Amino acid sequence: MRFTPILFGLVFAGCAHGTNMTAAPEPADASAFVRSDRFADLVSRIPSLIDDRGRVVERCLVRSRSTDVLVMADLAPAISPMPTPSETVIEAARRAGEVRLVSRWGMDGELGPYVATFTHHAPPEAGLAIVVFVEADSSFIRSTSAVAPREDGLTDVRLAARLSSATGAGGPLVVVTAGPAVPLARLEAVLTALDATAAPIALGVAFVADEPVEDVAVRSSDGANLCASLPPASTDVTAGSLSPESIRDAVRSLDPSLRACVSLGDPRTVGRGGRIRIAVRVGASGRTEERCALEDSLGDPRVRACILDAVGAHAFPVPAPIGTVDVTFPLTIRRSTDADQSALCR
Repeated sequence: MRFTPILFGLVFAGCAHGTNMTAAPEPADASAFVRSDRFADLVSRIPSLIDDRGRVVERCLVRSRSTDVLVMADLAPAISPMPTPSETVIEAARRAGEVRLVSRWGMDGELGPYVATFTHHAPPEAGLAIVVFVEADSSFIRSTSAVAPREDGLTDVRLAARLSSATGAGGPLVVVTAGPAVPLARLEAVLTALDATAAPIALGVAFVADEPVEDVAVRSSDGANLCASLPPASTDVTAGSLSPESIRDAVRSLDPSLRACVSLGDPRTVGRGGRIRIAVRVGASGRTEERCALEDSLGDPRVRACILDAVGAHAFPVPAPIGTVDVTFPLTIRRSTDADQSALCR
């Protein structure tokens, strides 16, 4: 089977109700699962839940009710068609030291079995994700990095304690998955335990790939507009000076243009955040004479080019004394957390 990456998940919200003179039976809620349903049942129903335009979405994964469990998650399968959970992959993950996570933000990790998320989440901080493999009586954890936790036979209490020390708000993403036969009551119990950790949580499925899954995120090696330093200034040019305050004010006034540049970027890379360090040569008139990016951890050449164009068109204060001034300053694009969802709905 060849999997095609999906770059954006769709969000459907709202609920329509009709009114009749005679009360009609309530239609079955496609988002409702009985606790004896298996994880494979949940995964198989994801495509129909995405197509359900009347489905209510909240910023949480599940809502526990007395008779059933409602899936309230904002769904965003990373690949299509939805893969089928595999017990073989769970066994391979248990033997492996690492896993590879596929999400709408790209791929994180280089070794081990694949796990694809199917709920919305913010990009993993620094590419690190911890995957919880839920089993009938315990769980084990692997991650996208060999230096992250790897533990087996964890009770729900120990799992929550272990992840509380390793994660938290703004920390590594926690992805919860299970074997095909694991009942949803068991998944619910694990999500209940993890809800107290404050970690960003997503649901995923471990799957077998017939061929390597390509990283769909832009990891550009395009070196355009990157430099080790500005070119040497002419020897007959007088050196000027700008105060740190005037440089800071000039950069702040660039903010609307810089935000517009970031909006042009690929959401998969821009959403991860990063830092671009800019070098500028300000001429005697305050106009930019040279500019380039000394470093760019964001890695989106379109954003980088746009920012440098904005800097080039911007007027800095006139140096005093008059002359040329070489300036460097960092621009930080913060990681998006808009897509984070809690484990339980309250």
